[in-house]
Amino acid sequence: MEKNNYFVINGSRPLEGKVVCSGSKNICLAIMAGSILGKGITVLENVPCISDVNTMIKVIRSLGVKCEFISPGSLEIDATDITNTVTEYKYVEKMRASFNVLGPVLARCGRASVSRPGGCDIGERPVDCHIYGLKKLGASSIDETKNIEMTHNGLVGNSIMFDKESVGATQHIMMTACLAKGKTIILNANCEPEVTELATFLVKMGANISGIGTKQITIEGVEELRGIRYRIPFDRIEAGSFAVFAAITKGNIILEDVITGHMSAFLMKLKDCGVDVKDVGEHSIRFSCKERPKAIDLTTSIFPGFPTDMMPAFATLMSIADGTSVITENIFNNRFKFAAELQRMGAINKLNEDKKTCLITGVEQLTGAMVSAPDLRGGIALVTAALAAVGESSIDHIRYILRGYENLPEKLKNISADIKIIPKKRG
Repeated sequence: MEKNNYFVINGSRPLEGKVVCSGSKNICLAIMAGSILGKGITVLENVPCISDVNTMIKVIRSLGVKCEFISPGSLEIDATDITNTVTEYKYVEKMRASFNVLGPVLARCGRASVSRPGGCDIGERPVDCHIYGLKKLGASSIDETKNIEMTHNGLVGNSIMFDKESVGATQHIMMTACLAKGKTIILNANCEPEVTELATFLVKMGANISGIGTKQITIEGVEELRGIRYRIPFDRIEAGSFAVFAAITKGNIILEDVITGHMSAFLMKLKDCGVDVKDVGEHSIRFSCKERPKAIDLTTSIFPGFPTDMMPAFATLMSIADGTSVITENIFNNRFKFAAELQRMGAINKLNEDKKTCLITGVEQLTGAMVSAPDLRGGIALVTAALAAVGESSIDHIRYILRGYENLPEKLKNISADIKIIPKKRG
């Protein structure tokens, strides 16, 4: 089992070669939830083989919907019939994205019950705005304690204003509104690629959505959506991780199947700290860095700003940069748990009392150590550090990392990394 394994990495070697980016975890999970809206068969291509996808498959199957891989990377979802409107807690507790099946099941069946979601402990992520939006569409709550149970006698479009630009809430209400009667307008909508790609998918299914990619999305409800075939685009967070791997190891990596427009803020920051970023094809970018990177400041924000999911790996790059960096996290209030683990490897950082800002003074070299992944993105920060560190590092709790990175050890080995998965002894 993944939970009993750990990584052993011997670092301080340049990583060189080509990496084909996997399908996006976050986009795939949203589209899998959206597939429930379509009567018939949907086939998703370029689906990453990761534990989060496997968890979502179990959530969908618990609804009585057929869901299985028909070939590597191709997932078939037959939502012709939904025979159960209650999801199982043991699956939903593992992953926040699974909560977004609530609206689609509610829209299709008139009733749905989903437990409050789990996932990485990176700060407060309430679902109040999701429930608010569903109620604005005409749903009523039966229970809002441990489970969220809702019903309706006909969903009706409405104007919905979010206090914050929430990715999950925008996705959730947009999906549900597709089968509501009349017009829904989402104000202060999020416009991350994970939202716009889901909207594009829904339109192909037969939804009537305008304002895609803006802060005001309009949905005209339709009677029915149909199953389709759709390809999941690249994972921008995986791509960013490998770009940092190249920079921190003074390597030379070409990433293939990328969309540069999804990574603009990240690419700009990499260039600012001295990383050479060059387009070498229509969807390929080369990342290389022969010198010690320069320290720069960084603040996370909603798209098109610097993505919060890329902050931990970038902060790790700053831990060996020339100078002092100030990293500010504006999305989640518990993102910096990885910082204490980096200190075991020789990093010099100081977290402010508000846990939003970290002062990082770069050192010339990190040293291998035994560390533990606190969450998915914090875990990849430790992998980043281990790849650059002198000596051997062991990283425990890799189940967090494997939630979001497909074939990570194999991909790293293919570009000259020394990484092994070691079974953890019981007892």
